[in-house]
Amino acid sequence: MEYIWYKIGTNERFFYQPYQQKGELEDYVFWSQIDLILQNRQNKKIQLIYASLGTLSAGNAIPATRFLTKLIAAVEGLSTIHLIIADKQLYTNKPENLPTNISVVDWVPQRKLLLHCDLMITHGGTNSILECVQAGIPILAYPLNLDADHPGNTARVVANGWGVQGDLRKENSAEIKQKIVNLLADCPLPRKRKRVVITPIIDWQLNTDLAES
Repeated sequence: MEYIWYKIGTNERFFYQPYQQKGELEDYVFWSQIDLILQNRQNKKIQLIYASLGTLSAGNAIPATRFLTKLIAAVEGLSTIHLIIADKQLYTNKPENLPTNISVVDWVPQRKLLLHCDLMITHGGTNSILECVQAGIPILAYPLNLDADHPGNTARVVANGWGVQGDLRKENSAEIKQKIVNLLADCPLPRKRKRVVITPIIDWQLNTDLAES
């Protein structure tokens, strides 16, 4: 995942480590819950959006929750869109009268779910971006931790034509809604995307000296 113009050096090695999957029971429960949603998407009645801001630290929990609240307001009136939000804190404290076109869950099999989605809203985490590129779906990235790799990852998303960037802290629900509508409409971004094969590196040694790898 790099800028188009960047040439990887002979001593550089980029790796992708997928998240550990949960058991078959959790997997079965999740798919059972969204079976009707997937049927409606397959019948072209709805478009499916998946949103996740990753594992939240204490310092990022408040801005993340505020953003997800604005996201819910943005999607509430879009009857042809269903939004799935994966967030443990929001799942524990679900808003009252949650719109019927919005589902809040504590966990999803992300790599599998993305194959059924039309758009992902992400914090700009490396895993999420790589899995979106692999699934061939556009990305709406809202960098959450500005001291981590989220801003740089998001810049690469935009530079490669995989999606667009938003401002998690400043945008209101109307601005979020407009970005969603634009990305789901017929635009040049899908024509620039292509499915790629990302092979996880499973023999990674934490004590490896990166300068010598």
